[in-house]
Amino acid sequence: MIYKMFTVYDCKAEAYMAVFQMPSIGQATRAFGDTCNDESHAFYLHPEDYTLFYLGEWNDTNASFSPTTTPQALGVAIEYKMSSSRAPLEPANAGSKSNSSSLSAEQ
Repeated sequence: MIYKMFTVYDCKAEAYMAVFQMPSIGQATRAFGDTCNDESHAFYLHPEDYTLFYLGEWNDTNASFSPTTTPQALGVAIEYKMSSSRAPLEPANAGSKSNSSSLSAEQ
């Protein structure tokens, strides 16, 4: 199966978290959004510090990794936090593959 690969950048730590995989970008943005709205999680407590990135694809049948040319930012945690009406705010780049943000831009 082909999985999408993601990471989260912590600007205060100046480091990327462990890579994780999901079947689709939509599932990853949903999981990230859920975590951003968990009051006990650091993403909720400091949402301006964390950015979700799409890195490419992983094929678990032949161990191949196909990275993006540049990692693609899918939004900062604060963009995923629920508004006071409990309706989710739309992430700026969710699902977009045209974003040219790179890891070096965040460092």
